[in-house]
Amino acid sequence: MTWARSNRLPVVVVWTASLVYAVIASFFSLRKHDNFLSYFDLANFDQALWLLAQGEEPFITQHGRHLLRDHFDPTILLLTPI
Repeated sequence: MTWARSNRLPVVVVWTASLVYAVIASFFSLRKHDNFLSYFDLANFDQALWLLAQGEEPFITQHGRHLLRDHFDPTILLLTPI
């Protein structure tokens, strides 16, 4: 019985640390968004989604780079039909 409890401790520690990190990161991200400081990132992804929906390559004019080469994010491709 003691062996099973001692093996669960690292799992509990990792899950707790992950949860704390997610809460802290979400807080600061939402605070940044509420203060209108996330415009640059939103503009990049908005432009990429629009271009993909039009059947074009997601080229970001602010950087002069292809979005999927710079930040590979497969959720953008999943959001495109919406």
